[in-house]
Amino acid sequence: MPGRDEKNEYGGAFLSQMRNKARSLYEQAFVEIYIEDGQPSDKVGIEPQPILQRTPEEEEKHRIFLEMRHMCSCVGQSGGFYTPQQSASFYQQAKFMENFEDDYARKASFSMYFPDYQMMNFEQLRTYFTWRTKVRKGIVEETSFSYVFLYIYELINHIGIQNSLDGLEKLLFLWEKYETYEKRLSRYMAGWVKDYYIVNEIPIPFAKLVQEHTVLQEAYPNLAEEDFFEAYSVFSDYKFHKSIFYSEKTAPFIRECFNWVVGSLEEWLTPLEICLDDLLYYGHRGSSWQPFRKALYYPGREESRKDKVVKISYSEIYWRENTRWFSTKNRVKRENGRRIMGYIFRRIEQFYRKAEKFPHKLQADPKKINLTELKGLMGDCEGFFARIDSAILEFYKKSKKISLEVDSESLEKIRENSLITQEKLLAGMEESGETVEERKIIEEISFLPQTKPKEEPVFAPSFLPPQEENGISLLQPTEDPWSRFADSLSVEEKDFLRLILRGASMESLQEFARNVSLMPEILADGINEKALETAEDTVIEFSDCAEVFEDYRKDLERVMLCESK
Repeated sequence: MPGRDEKNEYGGAFLSQMRNKARSLYEQAFVEIYIEDGQPSDKVGIEPQPILQRTPEEEEKHRIFLEMRHMCSCVGQSGGFYTPQQSASFYQQAKFMENFEDDYARKASFSMYFPDYQMMNFEQLRTYFTWRTKVRKGIVEETSFSYVFLYIYELINHIGIQNSLDGLEKLLFLWEKYETYEKRLSRYMAGWVKDYYIVNEIPIPFAKLVQEHTVLQEAYPNLAEEDFFEAYSVFSDYKFHKSIFYSEKTAPFIRECFNWVVGSLEEWLTPLEICLDDLLYYGHRGSSWQPFRKALYYPGREESRKDKVVKISYSEIYWRENTRWFSTKNRVKRENGRRIMGYIFRRIEQFYRKAEKFPHKLQADPKKINLTELKGLMGDCEGFFARIDSAILEFYKKSKKISLEVDSESLEKIRENSLITQEKLLAGMEESGETVEERKIIEEISFLPQTKPKEEPVFAPSFLPPQEENGISLLQPTEDPWSRFADSLSVEEKDFLRLILRGASMESLQEFARNVSLMPEILADGINEKALETAEDTVIEFSDCAEVFEDYRKDLERVMLCESK
């Protein structure tokens, strides 16, 4: 228990901080002030309150809470986000309190937009850990919403769980139970559960999880039923849904046939170490992605940070490369990819128009596809088109099969009759297994071009010329994001970034930060947050040293150093 002088010192410092409007309360260390009974309080400006009398058990819990508080040595969030230092401190504190249990009879409310342990008083901490103790036993009661967030932050940091799958199940359990009290929870949990799935090793397809949990079905209504058609049909340059052949009757088998064809193509492309996405987009690099944005998450906790690829759906893919995460968001589409999708739909419809004796014909011309680009990607154009044709025919034959259920007596009669006609049936079959009608359709619509396309120089994917649409390059944005990034920075952030670009030491950066009354971590976080908003990626690494990512150095020097000359 601190003495009177020490308490006055703490109290004076606290009130001084409260009066200082230039600093946020969230940046201050937590203090508890006790006024001895009967002592004048004019020095601190509040009414005297007696010192709380605690039992030995309460004193022990108070000691544990104080020990936990001393583990935090960082400032609060910056610009609406938790700082990396705050996340690291939270993880250390959470591990320390991982097995703590409580049975507090009272309930202290707690409301904070960015909650953490550090800003909770003794009663709030006891209330939270009592509620958490019950949740871990399967009893989910209504409480302050900030307590719920704190428990979620623990789970995403692997606090109180056995493994990644156990953590996912606990997140889903809390979501399903607590949304009966607070519907707003789904707004946050939909993204955080998906982030948890991506970052951790979960041996279950995400689509299967969606099918098994109602809360996920409501958050991702189309994912449980997603297929290749759902993912890729929007890319087609042929508007098949406006075709006179496309109707309520024909739509189901066109969709199913497309799924079959694309699945067959994916299987054929796998040994070539490419996938259909490579035909649709330029390169592999997507947008920078950060898991658990605005959550109290410590990425340094991850047991394995090796490269990996996680597929949420056919069109939504995430991958970690050199410890950095990327997603398929905002990748640039190939115009040739649209033509390939259009060709597949035309080819399917061409076959079915003939098979169903539709009066109007349709042509699917492979020459509309840039065969040079396609050959540069896979090296075998003819094999690609042949695979499409064989898959269409395979699906057609499969769809014509009829399944019958018969009793044993009828089955025996069928066998007897089949013996009589067996030789005739075998004699009439084609070696290939195709009927005369199927073969006639194939020959008439002449699937593959009769002559090889004129040989042209093969371009590697990364050296393909820009595709244009209406005179606008599809590879370059209409507005320079780096200029927008530079314009968004404050004067202090611009000068700080220029120092980093020029190779300034950490001592120089810290001295600069002191001169502008800011912390270097705050400046670095602010720069990265604005880079995420404008250029969709962070640009500097700031830990033991400060450096810009080499991928962006030229662009940063262009907009930052040239501007200062």
